[in-house]
Amino acid sequence: MEEGTLQDKEVLDLIKKYNVLLKSQVYAYFGQERAVGRALKRLEKDNRIGSSPVTKMVYLNENSYAARDEGTLQAFWVLISLMKKRTVSEHFLADRDEYPVRIIFVSGEELFDILYIGLNDVKLVNSVFQRKCRDSCSNIIAVPDLSVIEKVSLPAIGYCLVKGDGEVEYYTKS
Repeated sequence: MEEGTLQDKEVLDLIKKYNVLLKSQVYAYFGQERAVGRALKRLEKDNRIGSSPVTKMVYLNENSYAARDEGTLQAFWVLISLMKKRTVSEHFLADRDEYPVRIIFVSGEELFDILYIGLNDVKLVNSVFQRKCRDSCSNIIAVPDLSVIEKVSLPAIGYCLVKGDGEVEYYTKS
């Protein structure tokens, strides 16, 4: 996409798809700083989105902002990182009943899940998700701390840690 061709609709569609994103994630996703900034300003001026100067987030409405999920924000950074490495043909927010899966995406003929497992979620996830794990899907597991990796007993093609600036580091289980 060339500079200046980004449409407000594309930015709005992304925010609608995920409900709440960091502004820096929207910029990283589209990679067009000026065009993204202009689109965000127009959408906010038209009351189609909201934004928080404190958290630096953009959101669809107050309810979605109040219900924002840190795991989904972390998983979105992983998606952006993976989009730089491979072609992603489709991606979407997972349903709540697919917990701890946050984002599902398709690359080539493969279906991938991006999971987020918090420090206090390991035991629950190991017991509950193990039973509903799909064989046809590859799991990429984002964690808040490297110590979580050794505690997780789910099949995964890789693990990752998202740093504060959105940088993603990838790991495998030893």
